Amino acid sequence: MSDDIDRRIGEASTIRDRFDAISLLLASYDGPDLRVTAANAAFRSFVGRDHVVGLTYHELFPEFAGQQVSAMVEKIYASGEAQTGREWRFQVGDSDDTRREYFMDFVIEPYLDEAGAVAGITAIGIDVTDEVRRRRAEQDRAVVAEQRYARALDVIRTLQQQLLPAGLPVLPAVQIAASYLLADADTAAGGDWFDAIPTPDGRVALVVGDVVGHGVAASAAMGQLRTVLQDRLDETGDVLGAIRAADRMARRVPAAHAATVCVAVLDPADGALAWCSAGHPPPLVVNAQAARYLPLSGAGPLGTGAAYRLQTERLEDGEMVLLYSDGIIERPGREPAAATVELSQVAIDSVAGRGFDPSLHAVERASTQTLELLVRQSGHTDDITLLAAQRRVPTPPLYVSGGDGQDGSRRSPGLAGLVRHRRTRHGRAHARGLGVGDQCGRACPARHR
Repeated sequence: MSDDIDRRIGEASTIRDRFDAISLLLASYDGPDLRVTAANAAFRSFVGRDHVVGLTYHELFPEFAGQQVSAMVEKIYASGEAQTGREWRFQVGDSDDTRREYFMDFVIEPYLDEAGAVAGITAIGIDVTDEVRRRRAEQDRAVVAEQRYARALDVIRTLQQQLLPAGLPVLPAVQIAASYLLADADTAAGGDWFDAIPTPDGRVALVVGDVVGHGVAASAAMGQLRTVLQDRLDETGDVLGAIRAADRMARRVPAAHAATVCVAVLDPADGALAWCSAGHPPPLVVNAQAARYLPLSGAGPLGTGAAYRLQTERLEDGEMVLLYSDGIIERPGREPAAATVELSQVAIDSVAGRGFDPSLHAVERASTQTLELLVRQSGHTDDITLLAAQRRVPTPPLYVSGGDGQDGSRRSPGLAGLVRHRRTRHGRAHARGLGVGDQCGRACPARHR
């Protein structure tokens, strides 16, 4: 009989040697008190004892009673149903000095006697402590890295917000609105910018530009170009002079090289429009019935040695000019030609009030609703900037009563006295940063996130 068993299972000494050498934790418990009948070296090392046979489960692991493990083992013996676990945490030891923490994968199953009754249980465990700790350490490092990245991104975006205009000028005869949308596919701040600058002769300069790339370098280059253009336009209103100054700067500053920009100057008195586009998409003139793209006027981006010339046009009553960055054209799944047509069609609908919220001013609809309607289906992979401007009938002056007229009162400028005035050849006053009449609080917000 013994020889038959040896042939089927193996010699007892060989089985014992192999059982003891297995790296898994193996132990067998017998009877209702779960007394150890067999345990390999890995198990004995786990419990920290050389001699465990004959001890009960509760004698080996008294601390497991408070870890809900003892109740599980007793249930397996009573019910005859196996239990598995993955990465369970165990603490072994009866004091803080000797307690050790493990993570285990395990299978505990009952074994039956000849009558089919539960005679005991067999436990098989795999120590996965090192793997769990390694993974958790990697997760902790990833969390720290993500937090650092979030802080850095916040710095970049704060920098960009500081470089973009906090608001748009509120002018008596021109309504202006703008929208700026960061790229979906790139979480770093980009190099798009916009600006609106009243000029000394009563016109208003409109600027939309795009620096190549994203991040701190792009934002810094954008700020430098914006400052150069703003300074020249604020001082002289000379479109070509401003473009050429930015071109010279782009030749000296590597991060500004190949930036594109479109500058347009609008005279609200007669609708005269002068513009120059340096490698940038041309302006779009739109009203509630039609739209037309103006011709390109520059041969290439800034800093590339391109030549630039001034183009002129005239806005009729009801027309507005829309400047934009190429992110609105280069949307996913759209060919540039088709996207250009789509932009003009959606802009017409927005200006006509056929989109959302017709109570908004036409320039607000053109800058916000056009962007929303175009992007919501295709998404976008680049920053997008829209800047719209339209002539309007100036709001009549507002006067308040004083106290020294013939009837005990006097007339004096009200809100007009609270803003900075600059007389022009057309006799108009320019107000910056404060709304006048029905424009108060409506045209100041410049960015729509």
